[in-house]
Amino acid sequence: MVARPLVTSASAEIYDPSKGTFTPTGDMTESSSDTATLLPNGKVLITRGHLDCKTDHAELYDPPSGTFTRTGDTTASHTSPTATLLTNGKALIAGGIWNEGK
Repeated sequence: MVARPLVTSASAEIYDPSKGTFTPTGDMTESSSDTATLLPNGKVLITRGHLDCKTDHAELYDPPSGTFTRTGDTTASHTSPTATLLTNGKALIAGGIWNEGK
């Protein structure tokens, strides 16, 4: 078996459960992501963590426009965390693998 390099993608798609189909939407600002959390304002918070990065970026997806916009950086590198919307409308990003050198 030949080892293949890991390739990440910035593409995104919308799934229509009534049809069982996917339709492309705008590209994320960076490739790969760890979490997607629907916020009360209808936007989707996307987070990502990379063990070799000094900062980990988050972005917001706006469904009506199909665009992604970079937002704040996380304070710790959470690769493969969980994300939960809290009752106060804030999103909790927790756990995962943390980069001790960050």
